[in-house]
Amino acid sequence: MKTDLSALFLSSVRDFISRENLFPKEDKLLCAVSGGVDSMVVVFTLLELGYDMEIAHYNYGLRGMDSDADEVLVRTWAGQHQIPFHRHSAPSDFRTKPGISLQEEARNLRYQWMETLSGERNIRHIVLAHHADDQVETVFLNLLRGTGLAGMRGMLPAQGKRKRPLLEKTRAEILAFAQTNSIPWREDASNAKTDYRRNQLRHSILPQLQELSPGFEHAVLRNAERFRMYESTLDSQFQILETVFLLTDSHEKRTIDLPGVLAHPQGQFFFFETLKKSGFGWEESWQLWQSATSEESIKRRSTDGILTEIRFPKWIVWKTESVLSATFPVIQKPETTVLLLPSGQKLVVEIKAVEGFIPSSIPPNQWMADSGKLAFPLTLRYWKEGDTIQPFGMKGNRKQISDLLSEAGLTKEEKCRQLLIEDSAGTILWVAGIRSSELTRIPQGFSGELLVIKIAETN
Repeated sequence: MKTDLSALFLSSVRDFISRENLFPKEDKLLCAVSGGVDSMVVVFTLLELGYDMEIAHYNYGLRGMDSDADEVLVRTWAGQHQIPFHRHSAPSDFRTKPGISLQEEARNLRYQWMETLSGERNIRHIVLAHHADDQVETVFLNLLRGTGLAGMRGMLPAQGKRKRPLLEKTRAEILAFAQTNSIPWREDASNAKTDYRRNQLRHSILPQLQELSPGFEHAVLRNAERFRMYESTLDSQFQILETVFLLTDSHEKRTIDLPGVLAHPQGQFFFFETLKKSGFGWEESWQLWQSATSEESIKRRSTDGILTEIRFPKWIVWKTESVLSATFPVIQKPETTVLLLPSGQKLVVEIKAVEGFIPSSIPPNQWMADSGKLAFPLTLRYWKEGDTIQPFGMKGNRKQISDLLSEAGLTKEEKCRQLLIEDSAGTILWVAGIRSSELTRIPQGFSGELLVIKIAETN
């Protein structure tokens, strides 16, 4: 018979799981269990609530025999309750990566293993034991880092596969529940040290705040919920603005209406949010905002490896890397076919029989010529310095392609990725999307076979 305290604890966790839609009752769960009180209470609670689960334990070996004793506890408890148990050891050199803390590297290794394990076991939910005290600490740490809304709302109850059913429970409530129900656990001695930033906050700073304002953590948690609500609202507004400012969205890049962004009252919000989603920090985003009206091409790459480029009035966010040494398909003969470009786009080649053809406006992504007058094979390649073309409409004169690209207002990266088609003699016939050669002009009333080439997005 559960005490009133235990029944209330279980009921509130069940309600939280339902309210946050963390996982349905029929789904199996993969629970991360270290042997500490938080994770032992998670598996006990979920077992009491009737969930089916498997246990995952990561042994870092950082505390010698104590680490092994943690594993024995978790393995024994899992065996007593007939719950499948999985364990993994850290690689011997996992503490050697520069620029990353031991705790962060350990967490990344554990998450990577659990993602892999959940895939192998066909389990959709990874359960973590984060609680309300962790949430308060996370919010304060994020504040010290100069975070935005996402940091101020702290951890989410559900982030992809990762679920946190104890996020509303304080450590005191968890300890009381463990003691009432005689749940075994082991204390990690490192939690009592002040070596780490989080532990310094936990043992030195937060207790002082508690003395200054008893119950302050409840206000922090309420504010985290508010920030979560604000973030959701702003994300919806961002999606609305995206439909206004997004000019093109291809496999290779997204082109944004920069003058529209600069003129809009919510344009700065959209600008910073777009860069944030691409992995840019606040300082770098601010520098780009200040340079937004520059007519010089400004290129920046984020920590996520995403390239953004501004040359007023253009703003481009590139999705793919430029591969200047890419191998392009060759059109060997006049035939209908579809070829794949290194950018991920398609080169659609068609032969069309026409009679009395009247040339009209041709879309920028399309080119056509009299198939019988072309010197095959036709080759695609990137533009390079020194390339020239006899542009459509110019009799006998040639022009530097670099001048054509500058006149078209291309950014540096667009120039690097500019495609053209040349024939077997090396004569350039089409600067894709920019200009055709006068040599491929189709006469009025043409009858015969046209070679039509179009660059299209893959589905």
